[in-house]
Amino acid sequence: MPQLSVFMRLIALSCFAFAAASPAEDLISVEFKMIHDYMIVVPVTINGAGPFHFLLDTGTSRSVANGKIADQLSLPRMSEGEAVGVDGNLHVTLVHSESVSMGSATVRNLNLTVLPGNSGLPSDVLGILGEDFLANFDVLIDNRHHRIELQPGPGTLGMGLAGERLPIRLHGIMDGQPTIGRLIVACRAPELSSKEITLQLDSGINSLLLFGGRRSLGSGAADLDYTIASASKTSSLTVSTRTVGTLQVGSKVVANVVAIAPPARPGTDTDGLLPTSLFSSIFISHSQRFVIFDPWTKH
Repeated sequence: MPQLSVFMRLIALSCFAFAAASPAEDLISVEFKMIHDYMIVVPVTINGAGPFHFLLDTGTSRSVANGKIADQLSLPRMSEGEAVGVDGNLHVTLVHSESVSMGSATVRNLNLTVLPGNSGLPSDVLGILGEDFLANFDVLIDNRHHRIELQPGPGTLGMGLAGERLPIRLHGIMDGQPTIGRLIVACRAPELSSKEITLQLDSGINSLLLFGGRRSLGSGAADLDYTIASASKTSSLTVSTRTVGTLQVGSKVVANVVAIAPPARPGTDTDGLLPTSLFSSIFISHSQRFVIFDPWTKH
């Protein structure tokens, strides 16, 4: 039975707040390793300890730490709350860190979510670095060269890149609750809808994932049994899937995209999740709220 590569998406949580990044003068470059041709694993230090292997995930609003790390580092417990993810709500605990760093990119006073179990992550991956960290920087994810570049923006990183600038939306609604820390872009897929569809950029998945159930895939969808690993459990799930001939993001067209639709999830303001692994590189300007797919360097 194949595994559906979808981890717990923490896209809404009470007491959410962005922390402050330490000032940095120079462009920060971090090498990463890629697992299964899409999972971006980066070195992360917490309060100067580590580095630990974390999944870099633009589809998760709040960064996540394994409970063992929280205990090992004696991270102070702040509060408890309910998180909203693609596979339902989950009771979670918040702990406080004085600093979280990827390379020399540092965010201070960042609260981390501690989840039960392993969140469906590979055994050597001990957490998830989400948008509460990344939103403090403009970010270039270079899948081809396995490198991430960060800079408090706007700065020379964005100024040196050319390509079509597409607006992104950072706020939305899921399960009737306001959400922040999201990267939502408008797309077109004529085989799926005559209208625009809105997708959240997600570096933690390997397939186009749609929230509308089987009907969102149009004709030609097939049902498959998958195992789905989440923060709380691993279970069987029947999903629908098909190959979408063309997906258009701005003027860029991506051909033959594998799309997966779990059972329909009402109450969302987006149509699904767009994997960043479809592109050789992607530049996300949090400071100016735009994205460039497959940018090139200005001469």
